Amino acid sequence: AERVFGTGKRYEYKEEVLDQSFERTRFARALETGNPAPECMQFLGGMFTLLAEAAPRFHTVDDLFFLEPPLVGALRTQLSLRNFSAEDYLKLMVRQVRVGRKLPPGWLAVAEAVNKQVQIIDLGKLRFLAESVQPIDSFYASLPVLMERHHIEVAQANSSVAATAEAAFRDGYIDHTVAWGGLVLVDVQRPGKPKRLPRNHAPVDEEGPGYIAKLEYRPEKHEETRKLEIPFFRRPKDPVYPVTAYLSPQQYVEMKMLPKNTRVLVRGRFSAYSANFTAFELRDALLFEDRDFSKGVVLAQPAMIARCGLAVNDLHGTSPNQPGGFKH
Repeated sequence: AERVFGTGKRYEYKEEVLDQSFERTRFARALETGNPAPECMQFLGGMFTLLAEAAPRFHTVDDLFFLEPPLVGALRTQLSLRNFSAEDYLKLMVRQVRVGRKLPPGWLAVAEAVNKQVQIIDLGKLRFLAESVQPIDSFYASLPVLMERHHIEVAQANSSVAATAEAAFRDGYIDHTVAWGGLVLVDVQRPGKPKRLPRNHAPVDEEGPGYIAKLEYRPEKHEETRKLEIPFFRRPKDPVYPVTAYLSPQQYVEMKMLPKNTRVLVRGRFSAYSANFTAFELRDALLFEDRDFSKGVVLAQPAMIARCGLAVNDLHGTSPNQPGGFKH
């Protein structure tokens, strides 16, 4: 469990000289004040999109943050230039949020204005950041990783530790805040009516608990597995793992915007699992749309980024075309 959740010591972000230098860049001023040139809309839209997609998985283990591989590829090929690394500026955007413990004032309004044109920013995730940064315990604790660890540490435990393996696993992995992506939304339901209480029972809150989301994790089949399927034989059913999420009253995405069979990301406290580790339960959960970028993503056109006056390396006070030994 220590490999997944760390030693328990939270990584603390502290302001550094580089953070102060970032605040003086043209890009940082544009994030705060808005009104970018038309040729910079795609650049700002792409950077805000990447920040939003990373937001639900901010964690306390280390200073790293998570992005899907297609988004990392788009960051390095579509938003970066030969003399400008958008990756460095995105890392400093994340640091500004983590040091201030919420989205800096003005960024959300600028993102909303930019998104009217680019239509690619997940504003729900940015609204979540604008309230406060609520990091999970570890983005390494994905559902496939936890299933693998349970198989190794419990199902395959040798006889000398088999009697205590399940209890040790619960002590190490349960009651952590996690974020699981790639789930399918089956339904969002109201909780059932409580049983009739005795006449002398204490009054009960009329609102009751929040909504309950029924989700499913459906592992993707590898290409090699598909090739092994034998024709004319009944195809075995693909495994499905149900996840029950008891939702927090405050959500950052409207439930009507999440129809059935939507791909979602859920954040919450991992509170319980079934005996055979095939069903799971989360408490105080938040739902977000989890867009599938595996088939590729277009954040910006490199030719447009080359025309944008914000995509320059002014972080160290040097021009990208400065001659001599200090050229960057």
